[in-house]
Amino acid sequence: MSIALETPNVVGQLSPRTVLEHLREQADGLKRCFRDTVDDTERVGHVLLMLKVEGDGKVRKATLKWGATQLGPIGPCLTRVAGAWKFPATLDRKPASIVVEAVYSAKDY
Repeated sequence: MSIALETPNVVGQLSPRTVLEHLREQADGLKRCFRDTVDDTERVGHVLLMLKVEGDGKVRKATLKWGATQLGPIGPCLTRVAGAWKFPATLDRKPASIVVEAVYSAKDY
């Protein structure tokens, strides 16, 4: 099982590179959601995670938009996991928005 995280789109005073590094460090929760909720067939799909981040880096709201393939009941797990993430504080201490695409593949599952 693998997850590829695309470079995020960031609106606000956070570096996309820094955000991507923190996303990769926190990707185990995304993998756990996949293992716990998606059957073991060769599933491939992608999701868009939309995050609202406070100025201190704490995720205030996480929502999910589906991509090409729905991955079963994974949505609630992903939003719960993403809602607990923490990023560095924004440079101006104002809220930011992050949109990141996660591409799942169960071919190695």
